[in-house]
Amino acid sequence: MDIAQDTHGNKHYILGKMGVDGQGTLYATKNKNIILREAANAETNPDLIPLSEVDKLLLPIDYLAAPNVGYLINIPEDAVPLSHIMSNVEAMLPAKGIKRRLIILCEVAKILIKLHSLPVMYGSMSPLRIFLTPKTDEAYLLYSDKINFSMSFTAESDADPYISPEAKNGKGTTLASDSYTFGALAYDFLTLGQDEDALSDDLKEMLENTQLEKPLKRPKIAEIYKILLRQIDLIVTCKKCNSDFYYNKTECLGCSSPPPRMFKAKIYDKVGESDIPRGLKILEFASHGQFFWNYHTDNTLLTGGRLTPRIHCVLNISEDRKLNLIFKNLMDKKITINDQVVDVGKNALVSLPCELVRITFSLYDKTYRYIDMVMI
Repeated sequence: MDIAQDTHGNKHYILGKMGVDGQGTLYATKNKNIILREAANAETNPDLIPLSEVDKLLLPIDYLAAPNVGYLINIPEDAVPLSHIMSNVEAMLPAKGIKRRLIILCEVAKILIKLHSLPVMYGSMSPLRIFLTPKTDEAYLLYSDKINFSMSFTAESDADPYISPEAKNGKGTTLASDSYTFGALAYDFLTLGQDEDALSDDLKEMLENTQLEKPLKRPKIAEIYKILLRQIDLIVTCKKCNSDFYYNKTECLGCSSPPPRMFKAKIYDKVGESDIPRGLKILEFASHGQFFWNYHTDNTLLTGGRLTPRIHCVLNISEDRKLNLIFKNLMDKKITINDQVVDVGKNALVSLPCELVRITFSLYDKTYRYIDMVMI
C-alpha cells in the first residue's frame, strides 16, 4: 500500500512501516503529524464520544476507504513510538535514565486512570501504541481496538506482546487486566539492557503483584501510579556523569563517583494523635526546586478535583559555607520550621540550625503534615 484514501476522499502517501502489533500495521505518512493504522477489524463507527474526554488518548480522525481497512490518527509533532526507544535505547539518551523511564510510565498510567474512571478497559498493550515527545517529555496512548466499555469474554489470540492470561483464555477481562499488561510493559521498559538497578524493592514487589493470576489481587492503576511517583522521589543524579540511581547506592552506577550530598525527608500526616507515614523523599543540595505535595500526586486527578497544599524547597550552600533552606510557600497556610513560623506566601531564607529540621504545615482542619529532614 503506497497510497491510501480516507472516507472523505483525501489521499495519504505512505512513507514507511513503523511497526506491527496485535492490532495491525502502523505506517508513517507524508504528513508527519498523521499516522495510518491498517487493521483487519477496524470499526467504522465506534462510540468515541466518551473517550474524547480522556486527555492524551489519540483517537481516529478518519477511516480508510475500501478496499483498505483501518484508520488515521493525528499525533503530536516529533512523537515517536516507545517501541523505537526500546529497540534503540542508546540513540534515545533521555530515556536511558531511571528517572526518565519512571516519568514516562507515570504519564501512561495517568491516561489509564482516566479511562478507568469512565470505566473503560484499554485492553492488551503494545509499545507501538505509546507515543512520546522527547522535547516535552509527554506521553500519549493510541486508540486500541480492544477498548471495551464492559467485561469481555472473547478469547484473544493477537500478537500484542503484553496480554493478560484471562484475555488469552476468554475468562473475562476487567480493569485488572490493564494492571497486568501495564505491569509487564513497565518491567521490560525499566529493565532495558537487563538493568535490574532500575528496580527498587518496593517497585519490584509492585510489578510482581501486577502479574498475579487472580485479577482481584493485582494493584489498581492508581495504586501503581502512586508507587511509581514515590520511586521518582528516591532518585539522585550524579554530578559528574548525570546518571540516575537510587539514593541508597554507595556510588554512581555510571562512573563510580560518590553520591551527591542530600537530605532524607520522612513525611507524615498527623491526624489527632495518630502519625501516618506518607512516604520518603530525597532532596539533593542543588539549585533546582524540590516539591512536597499531598499523597504524592502532581495534579488533582486523584483528589477529586481538590487542590493539594504544596511547598517548594531549595537546598544550597551559602557563601560562608552554612547550609541554608530556601522555602517558597505555594499555599495560603502557615509553615513552621522547628516550631518557628516562616512567612506565608513568600520566599524565605532559613538557616538550618543543625542536621535535623522539622517542617510542619496544616493540610485541612485537624490534619497536619510534618516532614523530618536529616542530612545523610
